Amino acid sequence: MDKKNLKESLENTADEFSNISLFDYKNFYYPPSEDPQIPVQVVHGNYNKCKPDYCIQRKDYPYSVLEYIISGDGYFEVNNERYDIRPGMIFGFSPGVPHCYGCSFEHQDGLEKITIAFHVFDNTNYPVEQLLNRAFHIKDPVKIQNLFAEIIHEGLNDSLYSRRIINRLIEVLILLLLESDFQVQPYPNSFHTFSKCKAIIDSMPSVTISMQDIASECGINSSYLVRLFKRYQDCTPKHYIDKLIVEEAVKLILESEKSIKEIAFQLGFTNQYYFSAFFKKHMHVSPSEIRKIG
Repeated sequence: MDKKNLKESLENTADEFSNISLFDYKNFYYPPSEDPQIPVQVVHGNYNKCKPDYCIQRKDYPYSVLEYIISGDGYFEVNNERYDIRPGMIFGFSPGVPHCYGCSFEHQDGLEKITIAFHVFDNTNYPVEQLLNRAFHIKDPVKIQNLFAEIIHEGLNDSLYSRRIINRLIEVLILLLLESDFQVQPYPNSFHTFSKCKAIIDSMPSVTISMQDIASECGINSSYLVRLFKRYQDCTPKHYIDKLIVEEAVKLILESEKSIKEIAFQLGFTNQYYFSAFFKKHMHVSPSEIRKIG
């Protein structure tokens, strides 16, 4: 089976009551091999920003799935159980198990999530079933979210080694989840506030972002915003924003035809010289040097 046929077959698993309504999405497909030396193989991954009316209902799905909620509220139904899903939660299901999930109607911003579908060989020693057909929280949600995101990033990269890398990453993810103190009890409200603030920053990496504006939009003050980021992201909001700006700058420099000046303005800098100094401070090379290397 090639990537196109795999994509079509997975898309056809949703039944007539489903509504795949999205603001944004990114996905990749890797048909599984028959190599038993690879106990867990990622076959599909996607990042979805779902609209409020998003809903998936299936009678069957051919692979195991784990999903991580980045932002928004929703629900997950499986085996006659209903779970409320919120930021930092993970839910999953096994092949052949009917299930349904979607956004909460009262949450107008929709649901932002990452999905990883994978094939597990019967001879594997991983008790993956412990993680499936349920929804749960884990102790270190940011660490787990970053691992989900890295699988998506590498899967989309589609390089010579991407498939091997994501198959190793899914093993690490499963093992970390299995050894985590996962539970059904909700996270404290502080994590939900942090997730909301982080989502705002993630949506617009720019030097013009105001800490006060972000804090006000989330109903907190700037000092509390700093404490939230130190607790859940292990850095200050400024360091996190700087990291996002550098990552976006590198992407634009290497993948777009925009001039350095245009990139500087897009990221909120008043001139390209300020941008170049900022970039060199963090990357130790200038934007133009990065473009030559790339």
